[in-house]
Amino acid sequence: MAISLTTDPILTAAVVADVAGNLDDADKLNFLINAASTRFLDYTGRVRINSGSVVETVNLPPLKVPYVWLRATPVSEVTSIKLLHESAEKETLSESDYGITTETGRVYLPNHSASGPGWGYQLEFTYTGGWSAVPAAVQQGAIELVRLMQSRLDGQA
Repeated sequence: MAISLTTDPILTAAVVADVAGNLDDADKLNFLINAASTRFLDYTGRVRINSGSVVETVNLPPLKVPYVWLRATPVSEVTSIKLLHESAEKETLSESDYGITTETGRVYLPNHSASGPGWGYQLEFTYTGGWSAVPAAVQQGAIELVRLMQSRLDGQA
């Protein structure tokens, strides 16, 4: 059974093949990329590595806590933010209802701190988030993880 490469890899096949000794086994190469990508997402709590479309639903914080954090940063574009309730009603927020720090993904909801809905509500964000190019320090950490996994697969660790 062939292993498919993730659509959101932390490293390219060329980098992993170079690190792992020019692998001829495509399944092993894809396994190493997928494993490193999945571990990175698990460790960091992110939902995306590379820039792409994201739909993320978060619970609305308690009153007087006017912030939520998106998990695919940096955020390059917010398409919509909808307020959801158990009744399945959706209300689209206007740009004046929120502010966003694109690098950190922190969304400020100024109207939420004074009054408004509380428990039982969620926010549905549709946005473009993730890196256009994975930072070198993150790639280096992923390379070290690939080296460790490669040595374990080869029985050297």
